[in-house]
Amino acid sequence: MAAHEAVLVLRGDSIERLATLKASISVDDPDAFSIEMKPEELELHIIVQSDNMRTLRNTMDDILACITAVEATLEHIE
Repeated sequence: MAAHEAVLVLRGDSIERLATLKASISVDDPDAFSIEMKPEELELHIIVQSDNMRTLRNTMDDILACITAVEATLEHIE
């Protein structure tokens, strides 16, 4: 078990939008985090674990940057 853990919970309006967000970050480093879909709650849980706090923070920063870019793109096309 890693020494540090962070959980990012994204709530969405639709399961399709959450699935798109999941697909956009799933191709990143799959060993650095895990993703759980909660369709009944319309939530996406991203769990990052690391023995190093700096690594955890950098991974969370990368995930947030990716999600921000995808959300901006989705808003532009909608």
